[in-house]
Amino acid sequence: MNSKKIILLLFIILTSSFVFSQNKNQEIENKNFFGFNVGILVPNNLILQKSINEVYKNDKYILTNKYGYLYGISVKHDFTKHYSLQTGINYIHRNFSAEIINSDTSIQNNLRFISYELPIYGLIYVRLFKNIYMDISPGFSTNFFPSDIISNNMYGKRYRFVTFSGMLNIGWEFRTKNSGYFYLGASYKRDASNMIYVAYFKGIINGLSDYSIAMHGDYLNINFTYYLPQNKK
Repeated sequence: MNSKKIILLLFIILTSSFVFSQNKNQEIENKNFFGFNVGILVPNNLILQKSINEVYKNDKYILTNKYGYLYGISVKHDFTKHYSLQTGINYIHRNFSAEIINSDTSIQNNLRFISYELPIYGLIYVRLFKNIYMDISPGFSTNFFPSDIISNNMYGKRYRFVTFSGMLNIGWEFRTKNSGYFYLGASYKRDASNMIYVAYFKGIINGLSDYSIAMHGDYLNINFTYYLPQNKK
């Protein structure tokens, strides 16, 4: 937990330094862009907890975060060439592997968990080349979880219908006049609360579970966004 807070603090400090390093006398843009974005949710142990392993009554219970994906639409308003506000909506598909292992047998199931995300970012750009800009974008999101999930011996229950998260994005944008804007970046999302807990059943799903494991909805995301070119006046 402490390492995650340190990483977020470093990004906030970097963001602040970019803000004050920009020229105050910038040309006003006031342009609106509509785009489409796709992303890959990458499991890792560097920032996030990829797998949870717990032992209870000689049984081993494992919950593993696997690759997932997201896609959606994005709306961006450029106040200047260096400052923008972005929002949109994303469909998120997460994959988990849940296992029960003991001396006699092993039970494994794959779980698919669906959610929707409404992010809001404040984008701060630094011009690297003529048409290439780098940005650091702090923000937050509102998350919606429409239903629970069930798969053979596992039952995944959402903690709440609505949760909130802090987000941080870093990336590079290539801007053209006639072909639109192309953006490639990486995002880190940190939930304020748990997203799901998985109940494990050795037999039929009925009554009390044998064990349960809770997991946050945090993710590391590699994303690509394409913004349509503006209409020529």
